[in-house]
This record gives sequence, C-alpha cells and structure tokens, in this order.
Amino acid sequence: MAGSQTNTVLYSELRDDPDFLPLIEHFVCRLIDKADRMLELIKSRRFDEIAQLAHQLKGSGGGYGYPTLSEAARAVEFASKNDPQVDQVKPLILELSELCHQATRGLRAGACEVDFFS
Repeated sequence: MAGSQTNTVLYSELRDDPDFLPLIEHFVCRLIDKADRMLELIKSRRFDEIAQLAHQLKGSGGGYGYPTLSEAARAVEFASKNDPQVDQVKPLILELSELCHQATRGLRAGACEVDFFS
C-alpha cells in the first residue's frame, strides 16, 4: 500500500484555523520519528512499546484533525496488544508510517525547520 500512494497528501481537518496551525505543524513534524521508532521496535518484537506509541497517536491524531491517522494508530495498538505477530503488526505500522509521510507532505515548506519553543 505504501508504495502506491507516494504522492498522496493528508491534510488536517483543522488546517483552516490560523491559531491552531502552528500546533498542527508541531505535531506533524514529529510523526515520522514516531513511525520510525515503531519500525525499530518491531525488529525486537517490543509490542508493548509499539502499543504505547500507537495509543498516543490514536488520541492525538484525531485531536489535531487527522482521524485517518488516528484509525490507523488504533489498528496498530489493537494488533500489538492482542496476540501480536510481526507479520500482522508490521504492515499496519507501514500503513501508519505512510500516513505520517502524507501528513508531512501537507505542511507548508519549511514548517519543520521552526523551533517551536525558543
């Protein structure tokens, strides 16, 4: 699935709120790191940590206007908690990772180069 959507862009449903946009950008700029971390964790079968990261994304994804991301994270969390198998969880993580990349492509140029808390 990931390879077939390389140009797809995922936008926040809240992107038209100028006051919320910096918070959305801050959230999205950290998504790739979280997805990459899950892919590292799957190598050592650390399903509990994967479930914890997915749980965080499940909650925050919807809050930042990304219900699709939230649903994908829910699937990763569920699979990681219920008789987890690498061959079942890894494709879900890859799907979530692709959505994270799609959300990043939806940001304005240079958004992730900003130091949000300086």
